Amino acid sequence: MLCWKWVFVAALSLGMASAEPAFAQRQGGFLSGLFGNNQNNRAQQAANSAQRRANRSVQSALNFFGFDAGGLDGVLGRKSRGAINEFQTFMGYEPTGSLTREERRFLLSAFNEINVDDEALALKISLGLVSVQDLLKARAEGEPEIAGTAEEPAPNVPLSMRSLCINIGASGPLDLVKAQFCNLRQLAIEQSDFLLETSLTTTSLEPVIGECQNFTTEIQPQIELVEIEPATALLADMDLWFRRSGASKDKLFRQAQTCLGVAYRHDDPEAALASLLVLSGLKDPIFIELTGYHIAFGLGPNEALDMAQAQGWMEAALAAQTEENMSLTAQSSAQRIDTLVDVITILSAQE
Repeated sequence: MLCWKWVFVAALSLGMASAEPAFAQRQGGFLSGLFGNNQNNRAQQAANSAQRRANRSVQSALNFFGFDAGGLDGVLGRKSRGAINEFQTFMGYEPTGSLTREERRFLLSAFNEINVDDEALALKISLGLVSVQDLLKARAEGEPEIAGTAEEPAPNVPLSMRSLCINIGASGPLDLVKAQFCNLRQLAIEQSDFLLETSLTTTSLEPVIGECQNFTTEIQPQIELVEIEPATALLADMDLWFRRSGASKDKLFRQAQTCLGVAYRHDDPEAALASLLVLSGLKDPIFIELTGYHIAFGLGPNEALDMAQAQGWMEAALAAQTEENMSLTAQSSAQRIDTLVDVITILSAQE
């Protein structure tokens, strides 16, 4: 008998992940590396890290509103200062290239309210239905929304990963499966952010983005087959691809995890699948499972919902379980096995 209660509890338990990714917790946390130095060094490193995070938030907000600050490197260099200047000119502030405390507060609060807190509005923006700069102006003038946007019908577009998670309900077992995907998606984003925080050695994200683009280009033939080929055959193909690449397994694993979170954050299912196939080829069951969710919910190249094909990937994830904890969730193998059994049963009932 299918244990719906367990699936529901598993969905909730994933959703209650701590702010710090599981990978960080197992490695001792963000601060573990600071304790090898003296007190002054620790304080300086922590302050520098906090400042870079704050600067990246500013760069994210500037880019979101159409003021090109370049990569999110946490360094407010010439390009970022130019973007700040453009933002100040647009808003009618004195164009100094350096934000005042009030200007920074307004920029970040507008970004959080529009892009983070209101995912439905963020989806409209991504579809080109709303101008972000009009929203910025309206917020500065105290208007609740841009006239006409509330009544504008959404176009007939394929379901995106973001909209799937925004509109998830609680009407049946399939919604619990969607919750599994959405929670793993969020954990992948957090993991990617953590890897960028601890691994970025340059002042630009361009090399990272370039690697992500390479994944998508190189894995394109396999992406086209993900909804057609049996999971076992495609996993064997990815294993062969990895061996021929001659790449370091650890480096490739970290790169693909980073790219996966970037793809999820930017709602790019094709790039996400490219990273997932690389990670699946490295025999990590949690990413094999995630590939199955993509197929189940039409987040593949052909946007086809195929429950039987998705089951094949879930069964492959089941077969790949080991005694080790999962790389993304830090759950035990036994916990993921129980969840996968329930997910497979739910998918089989949808055929």
